[in-house]
Amino acid sequence: MGVFARAFLLLLAVPAQAESLTQGQIIAGSGAARHFVEIPRGTYVVLTADVFNSSATISIKEAQGAEVATLTPLTDLAGTSFVEFITMAGGTYEIAVTPAGSGPASVVYEVRVEEARAAKSGDDARVIAAKRVGNALTVLQQDPPDAKRLAEALRLVVGVCANDNERNVHARTVAGALETAAPHFKEAEAQFRNALEQAAPGDSYRQAVLLNHLALVLSKLGRFPETLDAATRAVPAADKSGSPYLQATARSYVCAMLMQAGRMSQAIASCREAAAIAGEKQILAIGAETHVRLAQMLGLDGDPEADSYGRRAVEAFRTLKNSQGLAYALTTLSDLCYRRGDPQCALNYASADSGFASYRITVRSGGEVVATAGAKAQIIQRRRVVSLVIPVAFSGRQVFECAGQRNRGGSISGDSG
Repeated sequence: MGVFARAFLLLLAVPAQAESLTQGQIIAGSGAARHFVEIPRGTYVVLTADVFNSSATISIKEAQGAEVATLTPLTDLAGTSFVEFITMAGGTYEIAVTPAGSGPASVVYEVRVEEARAAKSGDDARVIAAKRVGNALTVLQQDPPDAKRLAEALRLVVGVCANDNERNVHARTVAGALETAAPHFKEAEAQFRNALEQAAPGDSYRQAVLLNHLALVLSKLGRFPETLDAATRAVPAADKSGSPYLQATARSYVCAMLMQAGRMSQAIASCREAAAIAGEKQILAIGAETHVRLAQMLGLDGDPEADSYGRRAVEAFRTLKNSQGLAYALTTLSDLCYRRGDPQCALNYASADSGFASYRITVRSGGEVVATAGAKAQIIQRRRVVSLVIPVAFSGRQVFECAGQRNRGGSISGDSG
């Protein structure tokens, strides 16, 4: 190997220029990445890590490669995953982001330095408490979470809340997330409100996190005016925090509540803002849900832009492999088609990715066609041609009713689509 080649390889082995780790610092990006920071010996560090689109592991390593701390944040659940440690040596530390497998979409991450100060008495106990809270949070990686494990995790976290005021806000954020998953929405509300009262006045990130979580549980409780109030308060806090995810989430909640109240022009403006932020930072879930809402609202006036928003939502939900979101987007597109008098277009969207096949049958008299052989059918009628959606597993002949007259042996033919 030549001298130049050896020098080039040595250059690749040298970490990028490290910057000093400071409180309030944000380390953000997408995909696999390595960041280098300088941390003095005996520093107490608290990092909050948020990931979106897909999961990833975030590791903190010493210059020699020894792992100091690691965590796997819950996807799209901001403000809940954090890690604490005390440096035993000063020097360059690596913060490595490793996506979990290929994933449905590129991971987007934010690592925040919530504290970076000289360690003091009691910090060792705080590090241990943080690990206990982090272990409790892993129960939410199950879908759905196990009720018994949820209860055990909640007891553990509440114990941390009682014994450590400095970790109280973090612990109650996690407790609120656990209660939301239970689902115990009133209890979750109490946890988030308690944490809000104790959050530092200048901690805009934590305030935005808690207000967004509070808005979600209030909406689950059907208290929509309070939901709008919490989401509206979250917007300026999120803007100050510098987190695109929190900014887009708050605006998405505001949009949903304005839409529910019938204030469409304001809702559309808020949803457009949320979609723009999510689109720029490639935060797919928030972008998709705001696109669906825009499709619904714009479709009321026959705006041709509605279909475009709906199709973009379908693409995002497919990328995320989110079947519930995909069904929501396809149903919205189907409704848009039906509203403008195109039943075949409506049928195509209604049956896409649904496990149903569509068939076209011709009836001899008017009236509703009803499947009666146990098939859950979706009927769209246009003159004498009726489109019927039935399970793909069905084959052969079907019994159906036409204009109240039961007809046996009416054949269903045509290509499934």
